[in-house]
Amino acid sequence: MSRYLRDLQGRVAAVHTLVLGRLQCGTDQRAWSQQLAAHTLVAFVRHLSLIRRPSEAGKLQLAADMAQMELTLAPLLGAAGTSLSVLGAPYRALRAFRYAAAPAAAAAAAAAA
Repeated sequence: MSRYLRDLQGRVAAVHTLVLGRLQCGTDQRAWSQQLAAHTLVAFVRHLSLIRRPSEAGKLQLAADMAQMELTLAPLLGAAGTSLSVLGAPYRALRAFRYAAAPAAAAAAAAAA
């Protein structure tokens, strides 16, 4: 896992426990969690799109980071009773980018699931 994702994972966990965990906001927590996850995915995909022609090893690292991003956001949405698939376009963009970055790795991950 890259340093960027380790840092992001810590920050998402902190927001989840320190901010959203302390608020008594009922159904609004689901909307806030979805907005946070969607914004995070959009920013992540935009940053990934700036990378120019990575090597094969770089493509595999990107695919691993994208898979880790899904695992990072899953607990945030799971606590709100939803999943990543409800995010719509941001989630589909991440999945499409992941497949484009390393088709063999994405196919193997899909077969394993």
